[in-house]
Amino acid sequence: MKKLSILRKFYIFSFIFILILIPFFWTLITAINPEFQDMINFDLEEKRNKSELTDINIDNFQTKIENYYNDRLPFRSILIVKYRDITNYIESLYNKNIGPYLLKKKNEIEQKNAPTKEELDRIRIEEALAKLKEEGLNENYHLMDEAVEKYYKNRFGGIDEYDVDNSYYPLKIINERVIQGKDDWFFLNDTLPNYTGANNIKEDKIENYIKPFIKLKQKCDELGKELIFITIPDKNKVYYEYMPTVEIVDPIERTQKIYDYIKNNTDLNYTYMKQELLDYKNKFRLYYKYDSHYNKLGAYIVARKVLNNLGIENEDINNNNITYTDMNIGDLLLIGNINGLAYPPDKDFTVKYKEDVIINKSETGLKNEDGTDLVSVYSSNANIDKKLFYVGDSYRYNIMEYLAKNFDESMFADRTQTTTALCKKMIKESDVIIIESVGRFEETIAKVMAEQVLYVLNS
Repeated sequence: MKKLSILRKFYIFSFIFILILIPFFWTLITAINPEFQDMINFDLEEKRNKSELTDINIDNFQTKIENYYNDRLPFRSILIVKYRDITNYIESLYNKNIGPYLLKKKNEIEQKNAPTKEELDRIRIEEALAKLKEEGLNENYHLMDEAVEKYYKNRFGGIDEYDVDNSYYPLKIINERVIQGKDDWFFLNDTLPNYTGANNIKEDKIENYIKPFIKLKQKCDELGKELIFITIPDKNKVYYEYMPTVEIVDPIERTQKIYDYIKNNTDLNYTYMKQELLDYKNKFRLYYKYDSHYNKLGAYIVARKVLNNLGIENEDINNNNITYTDMNIGDLLLIGNINGLAYPPDKDFTVKYKEDVIINKSETGLKNEDGTDLVSVYSSNANIDKKLFYVGDSYRYNIMEYLAKNFDESMFADRTQTTTALCKKMIKESDVIIIESVGRFEETIAKVMAEQVLYVLNS
């Protein structure tokens, strides 16, 4: 009983100390040194007025007292800042260590209990057959063909409309640059304004923006060169179903408006590749889950469209000319400082394309800090007496070898290298010039590349 009495006294003393003594000493100290209060309870930029003991009645008495006291709590600013520091540290610790570890263990358990590939293939075909039977078919309908088609769609990463989750999913940004989407898909945070339509563009601005395009087209026509502009959609414009729930400011994004204006008002050979990729996404995976770029299969679809614009016909994609491999890398994992081992392997898809054509790559010595080429030069035995100059961003890497097989010589340059001596020579000698940009950079870098190429041709 004595021990219990001591504990009670301790609790009572602690309560009195917190409730009375700390405010008493706080008042005493600030009375001696008025500047002490402003120094300790510094401005937290809350942009609101403190609660006052006015208009008190029997209904709001308790709330008024609590709010008044909370706004004047001794050491309030320090306590709030420390609380934020602690919670941020705990959240950071969870995101970097505990969270990935738990997710890794969860994936290990799920993979251990998951059906084998053969079992999964059988289940998918059975589900497809059952679904098709429910829909009702006429006697000429090939049930098994359609079931196998659904099976191949799953095998190569296509989207099944019945699997799309349209439920609310909160926006979560990792390391300020990466958006965590549904089903382990990641997106660049830089793409959000274009995705929501927040960076809208007016028609008069488009008219001024494409003036270098038109001037370059006139110069290329004068020199007998073919000029093509292509814009690659950001991943979230194709795989929007995996994006978090965000407010759409304008359903028609800036890039689409630029494309529509160019098509309706100019004769530029300009293609926004979104629809081409959307046409195939239900059957094949076209972008990486953990990377901001399209994969080699998506690149082939774009290459095929470009070549068709040049009058070079190429075969369509089918299940027999695709190979796929597992991969764990992805620029979004690196940018977000995310543990890639916590996620199941992604897949890369490659199209078997013109295997009889041999291409040889020449070293230029122009490289990024990570060792990737700033300028890539190819020659081939295609016996097509034409030279290609392609300038763009990092989306060029997966498309290079497809296009290179259709020219005797080809050069693929980063947008920062256009005015180097090597690129100047190729620009002047080329028969075909392609200017490429991804959607989020379309307005900022495509214009600069067009101006630079025009400068070279005029020099």
